[in-house]
Amino acid sequence: MLHLHHLIVEDILERNERAKIEVSDEDVHLVMFSLALTDRHLQESEIDFVLGRRFLLSSHLGDWDPQRSHELRGGLGPILAKGPDYVLWAIVDDLVDSYFPLFDKVDEEIDALEDLILGRTDR
Repeated sequence: MLHLHHLIVEDILERNERAKIEVSDEDVHLVMFSLALTDRHLQESEIDFVLGRRFLLSSHLGDWDPQRSHELRGGLGPILAKGPDYVLWAIVDDLVDSYFPLFDKVDEEIDALEDLILGRTDR
């Protein structure tokens, strides 16, 4: 229906890509990941976006909800009026913002390890 390039369809179905951006014909394929730290384990989920002239397609598992984006809380109407590229920006901006609490936790763990190592120093 959307006339996606067969390699984009293949990448979406395989769900084993690295983060990337690919341009083919009229579409842009973007692969990103939602990240969550649960019980000290990193949980990642692949999210594929395909941006066309008049559409934005996302393919993802149910554990990620694009409507949680702070940009979309005011409703889809105002954002959709600006075009599918603006919707993609809003979702990706929120997705990247969600990485920072995870990075803060990693930073705290690194600080704790440094303290532990420096607290045990001797000649």
